[in-house]
Amino acid sequence: MQDHLSYLDPLLYQILSNLLTKYRFPSLSFALFQHETLRFFSLGSVDLSKPENPPTTETLFRSASITKAFTSIMMLKLRDQGLLSLDDPIKLYLSDILPQDSSFLASFGDVTLKNLASHSAGLPQEGDFDRYDGSEMPKMKEVLSGLDLDQLFGKNEEFHYSNIGYIVLGIILEKVAKRPYNEYVVEEILKPLGMSSSGFDYNLPENQLKEAIGYLRNDDEIKEAPKISYHDCKPCGGLLTCIKDLSKYVNFLMENNNEKVLKSNKELMSPYILKPPSKNDKKIHSRAYGLGVDLGDYDNEYRIICHSGGTWGFSSYWLFVPELEFGVVTWHNSEYRGLRDVLEKCLEVIIPGIKQAKKPKIENIWKDLKEKICYKHVMGDIMRIRWKVGENEHLMMDYKDKTGDVEKKMKLDKIIKEDNKYKVVKGSDAGEILQFLGKVEKDQKLPETIKFKGGFFYLSNEKF
Repeated sequence: MQDHLSYLDPLLYQILSNLLTKYRFPSLSFALFQHETLRFFSLGSVDLSKPENPPTTETLFRSASITKAFTSIMMLKLRDQGLLSLDDPIKLYLSDILPQDSSFLASFGDVTLKNLASHSAGLPQEGDFDRYDGSEMPKMKEVLSGLDLDQLFGKNEEFHYSNIGYIVLGIILEKVAKRPYNEYVVEEILKPLGMSSSGFDYNLPENQLKEAIGYLRNDDEIKEAPKISYHDCKPCGGLLTCIKDLSKYVNFLMENNNEKVLKSNKELMSPYILKPPSKNDKKIHSRAYGLGVDLGDYDNEYRIICHSGGTWGFSSYWLFVPELEFGVVTWHNSEYRGLRDVLEKCLEVIIPGIKQAKKPKIENIWKDLKEKICYKHVMGDIMRIRWKVGENEHLMMDYKDKTGDVEKKMKLDKIIKEDNKYKVVKGSDAGEILQFLGKVEKDQKLPETIKFKGGFFYLSNEKF
């Protein structure tokens, strides 16, 4: 990262130190990066028997649900090879694994692979295998046999986060790939991304000096967290990784520049299902879910892509802001709490610093625009931008809600002193501000996101 941001270092260290004390984390790591440049901060100890043992960028930690995105990448890779369709019902793959009279297949056989990956299958988060005593994680048949089918949710209707869904998805992907899940992810995803230290084998002799110890706290008592094996549960949360590696994955999402992994990662970050409105007053809002990633905004201003993870003795979180082109990764080695607070307090100083260092500018490209360009909201509303030619040339916005029944036409004027902002000067939403977000590529010449009335609209191929 550029030296002009070095003045943030003492501020971030002070924030992290205060939060380490507040939440009594054994250790806390935080990385801030833009592209290939990384700034790293760490405090505390990854082994409380050795107080002077702070985390490094190569310290291995259990990333838990962050694993889900790698499972989704595996699904998309197999789809790109023509081996499956995202709309395939799961009964196509499970009928020879589960009994024909399986109550699970009877109720959920028509659920699709995409439903599983986007948490829209109607499955609960856990089954009867909530093994917080640290015993071994179960096999898939044990997971499914413990489900109470009378208390499951409606398919394709609402977001219901489900580890079970990803366990089932992983079993199906293994069958399609004809390779063990962990072997496929390591060879076909992690290695091409340069994540050479990451994998699914815990407590290997060569990793003894790199693996952090997880801790559980009960009031003032602290003890080592159990070391479990994930078995069939690897696809929902079994990845062992480090900040050096995980930042490469986040950079891949930011840059979309590794065709050995995926031809395009846009599907991962497309909203497949809306999440329930948040009832807290935090600044990090999760609005929708893609395939293994959360989609939302920071303080109702900046679009964010993110995901958290929590397991026995570890908590982790990654996030990036497309408009400002930076990402962060943070983790600690204790029970899962406090990381959103860490992120929000750090972002409160990082975002103003980056905005001051770099003000993205979007030139008036609309005069050269030959076609009408559409942007779509996750709720289905569509916005069309066009340049009106005439005696007084100007930018126009046409707005249609998801039902198609309401169409608004608005005239826009550039706000001279504000980069990328236009004001509605004529139409039903007069006075509202429209802002173009994100860099404009030379070959694309179009901003990828629009913010209007607090909502985000994404560049779309849809037409009016």
